[in-house]
Amino acid sequence: TFYINRFSAADGDDAANSVGVVGDSSTAQAGRLTAPYGSQYFEIDDVDGFVYATLDTVPVSGLSSAWVQLWVHVNAAAWESDDFVRVWAEAEAGGNADAVIIDTEGTDWGGVLLEDQWTEIRGSLGGMKTATISFGAATRRGSMVDSEVRALAFDFIRVVGNSTGGSLRLQT
Repeated sequence: TFYINRFSAADGDDAANSVGVVGDSSTAQAGRLTAPYGSQYFEIDDVDGFVYATLDTVPVSGLSSAWVQLWVHVNAAAWESDDFVRVWAEAEAGGNADAVIIDTEGTDWGGVLLEDQWTEIRGSLGGMKTATISFGAATRRGSMVDSEVRALAFDFIRVVGNSTGGSLRLQT
């Protein structure tokens, strides 16, 4: 997991509330959400910067098609114009270029992600030899007057591919 503080200390608290894997509402950790798969999800909550996580590299060469699928949850809040979510795949040299699966920076999220519900996102990894999936978000922590929680959650992140002999499902 990597963190970059994109805002000055005067803009709010410069410490993250929560970054990492949390148990969902069915566990002793009692997270705010129910995970669509399993009982845990990765949460990025009021980080006052850009935080991302990178998963293990997955080989995808030799597949007739490959893609990444994941579920994203955006908490209902008064999001700032510079808050965003990004999911991307880095390719090994010799394959196709990196692929941006979703990037809401500078856009209205409403057309892509809906608040207070899990949304499945899918993106092609076509032409890559390997794919290293990363996902992250930039959020500005609310002021003392603004007590809303700006949290995003990611779950069931997987690379899926088809070969000539059937399908292959790799989960990292």
